[in-house]
Amino acid sequence: MPRVASCIDGAPVALDFKPASDRSAQALTQEELLDVAAEMSIGPGADAERLVRAIFEAAAEAFRMSAPVRAAGLPFQSDRSSWRRRRSARA
Repeated sequence: MPRVASCIDGAPVALDFKPASDRSAQALTQEELLDVAAEMSIGPGADAERLVRAIFEAAAEAFRMSAPVRAAGLPFQSDRSSWRRRRSARA
């Protein structure tokens, strides 16, 4: 599964617990990011707690509902990923 960056309105966001200087992406707490994911998945007014409860109560349904969150992700661009593909092709 490809690794993706979480995005809001097409722009990547970062978790604010990772120290950084000159960050180009908006930084959110984990709860703030989950609040956004909840609204994208469940609808207006949904919050992080409701999303996490939905995941624990009905994981398959929560996975289906969270399709918009996954679709909004931005694939990472990295030379390392192409290095891994070349390395595994040689093996």
